[in-house]
Amino acid sequence: MVVVIALTVLSVMMVWVIPAFEGMFTSLGGQLPTATRWVLALSHGVTTHWPLGVGGMTLAVLILGLAWRHPQGRRLMLEGWWRVPGWGSLHQLGCQARWTRTLATLSAAGLPLTDALTHLEGLAGHPRFDAATRHIRHALVQGQSLSRSLARFGPQRAQRHAPELFSGMMLQMTHIGEESGSLDVLLERAAQQLEHDVARRVGALSRLVEPALMVVLGGLVGGLVIALYLPLFQLGQIL
Repeated sequence: MVVVIALTVLSVMMVWVIPAFEGMFTSLGGQLPTATRWVLALSHGVTTHWPLGVGGMTLAVLILGLAWRHPQGRRLMLEGWWRVPGWGSLHQLGCQARWTRTLATLSAAGLPLTDALTHLEGLAGHPRFDAATRHIRHALVQGQSLSRSLARFGPQRAQRHAPELFSGMMLQMTHIGEESGSLDVLLERAAQQLEHDVARRVGALSRLVEPALMVVLGGLVGGLVIALYLPLFQLGQIL
């Protein structure tokens, strides 16, 4: 909502407010400050070429929508999403929490692990987890334990063999659950811990984003206002 309101305010200033100031600046004569000339040029561009801007944004949205529907395009977009600092690791943690929660629910319902993993594919929200799910299911069919299958995608072996998808806590809880015969209970606890970590990191991220967003948007609006009033300040000094 803050972004939408800020963009609306900026659009109104670019289309109606700044052109009104331009007429007053023209009547004053003289050399305008550099910042004011930039703002006037930007206003001219917005008012003159707005159909191109709207058409370009519409085309970009359509292209992104078509790419998202295609499996290869979705994979590329999600891979790029994971490379965003901070947000990528949060998305990975959310996928891991969703994967663990679903497996814990299916295991508690009495479904064999191999059948549960069949239903898990496509539910985590990322192609890497889908590929890992297929590999883990294949390893279980061959007789490996779940904890050993998960270890291939854990923090210690991920750098050499595969991307890190499961945390050390997840691997440890799975191993303890298999050793004690209470895998569904330990998976439930692991899912609760992962969901708690996701909620904590989302809260911390929101506390950082909100003031940063206000500073950026306030700087944009304030910069436009200052650029518009600079010629008036100079006129006051001359008088």
